[in-house]
Amino acid sequence: MWGRLLLALALSVPLAGCSPDYNWRTVSLAGGEVSSILPDKPIAKSRTLDFAGHNVTLTFLLAEVNGTLFAVGVAPLPDALRADAPLRTEMGRQVIESFYHGLKLPVPKVLPGFGKPFALKGPDTNKQTELHAAVWVTPQALVEAMVTADAARFPAQEATRFLDSTKVR
Repeated sequence: MWGRLLLALALSVPLAGCSPDYNWRTVSLAGGEVSSILPDKPIAKSRTLDFAGHNVTLTFLLAEVNGTLFAVGVAPLPDALRADAPLRTEMGRQVIESFYHGLKLPVPKVLPGFGKPFALKGPDTNKQTELHAAVWVTPQALVEAMVTADAARFPAQEATRFLDSTKVR
């Protein structure tokens, strides 16, 4: 009897962590160079940015669940940036700094490393924002993955699942 009870409990534990609001699905970008999972059907958004005189188009796949935004994006680099490793590194650094600026936080002297998830919380206000993100810089592209929501209801477990699933080849 105890064996059946423990087996039933063990099988139910993974289900307890699943929310019917999250309908995870695998997505890929840049011809499969970047893959991740998103918690709902994604929509695609693109924007072109100027970096050091180069136009870089950043394409995101976005999904929103319960007021939480999940996004993974890729910006293929023009040839001039592909050939300039220090400039690529500077671009990645500026992207990470932009998360701090966006939340009105001081930028630390030592930034999170590329490909390493990090978490930020905006200053205490009536509605504090929390952001978890990671940024990768490869010779071919800039890649971003981020989750943002009201800090009071930030889904840390789902954010970790999303960021851990994001792979850059």
